[in-house]
Amino acid sequence: MSRTIYLNNIDPDEMYDTFIKIEQSFGIKFIQADMDNLYTLGDLYNVVHSKIDLIHQDSCTTQQAFYNLRSILVAYTDVDKKDITPKTAIKDVFYNELWLIEKVKQQTGIDIAVLQMKGSVVLCLLLLFVAGCLACCFNLLVALLIFSAFTVSLLIADKFGKEISVKTVGEMAGKMAREHYLQSRKYRNTVNRNEINKKIQELFKRDFAIDSSSLTPNASLFRS
Repeated sequence: MSRTIYLNNIDPDEMYDTFIKIEQSFGIKFIQADMDNLYTLGDLYNVVHSKIDLIHQDSCTTQQAFYNLRSILVAYTDVDKKDITPKTAIKDVFYNELWLIEKVKQQTGIDIAVLQMKGSVVLCLLLLFVAGCLACCFNLLVALLIFSAFTVSLLIADKFGKEISVKTVGEMAGKMAREHYLQSRKYRNTVNRNEINKKIQELFKRDFAIDSSSLTPNASLFRS
């Protein structure tokens, strides 16, 4: 049976990256006074809302991100707009996924982090590293050569051995709306305040695999 993960089960240091994502997504900055008064998820909601001074507009940011992506795909492929839905696989409409990321950055200013090392590449690097460790027990020169090969392979893999971690247009639009909320809005001087809490929940859920049922406003953020 898997253990239920709660916010206060997580080491505060591990939450640091999520707080950075919230800052970047909503264009805000937490100060020490904010952090000193954060006890529950509801407190975090209130702080984020208080720092956003933009026009409220009741429109869906994920939908707007999808429309942006669809426009980019239509502009650089021969796929008809009506054939692109949130469930459309990116690889089916764009042969070069890495180029798509670059086009998204050019057109929207969003540098979306969706690249991950290919599984086969990770396995090869792991085997090479283990081989180097084993060689240390028998021949240091051979071990040095293997670790040199590992270092070179790691550099090459970092540049050429990555793949996109999201599979569909909808998944990419959702990630854009979570991690680049304001940049995903059609009008960047607007915000849909009804979405803010949900987007923060999504960030915690994605980063820590927390069940939605435990992400209530009264949920404790840190260990007591």
